[in-house]
Amino acid sequence: MRRIYFGRDTLTTDFDIWTASRPGPTGKFDTPVPVTELNTAISDRPAWISADGCRLYISRGDTRAMYVASKPAN
Repeated sequence: MRRIYFGRDTLTTDFDIWTASRPGPTGKFDTPVPVTELNTAISDRPAWISADGCRLYISRGDTRAMYVASKPAN
């Protein structure tokens, strides 16, 4: 499974983090969905994801601060 995270301008809350996946290196991605557990009322953008997909670094607002969201390995 291949997964992409991206920032998408929602026109109501600036940028939010969205994700989509596809079964392999080729083919179409599924319909993108917002990552609601990571989005806030200010602009949120994914910056980097670890190779194992367990840590997503996030840029939030207009600051240079970085945040990290993590999950256990599958």
